[in-house]
Order: sequence, then structure tokens, then C-alpha cells
Amino acid sequence: MGRKMIGFFAFVLTGYLLLLTNIWRQEHMMEVVISLAVIVLAAIGLKGHYKDLKG
Repeated sequence: MGRKMIGFFAFVLTGYLLLLTNIWRQEHMMEVVISLAVIVLAAIGLKGHYKDLKG
């Protein structure tokens, strides 16, 4: 189970860092808002996967 958790956190960290880098480079506020919405939806979706891994 430990390797699965490490892999899960590596996946989450990579995804969020890519999204945050995307936000950092945006010039228009609307694109930043859309990116933030994607982050929130991703967090909601990943919460269920985390609970499954935790048992």
C-alpha cells in the first residue's frame, strides 16, 4: 500500500504543479479562473481515489 500512496502523491503533485505553472503564465484573468476551477474539480475527484487507497 505504501508504494501506491507514494505513486498517488507523485501523480497529484505533478498534475497540480503543471496547473499552477499554467496559471502563473496566464495573461487573462478568465483563463486563470478556468484553471482554478479545474484544480478544484481535480481535488474533488482525487479525494475519492485517496479514500479508496487508504482503505
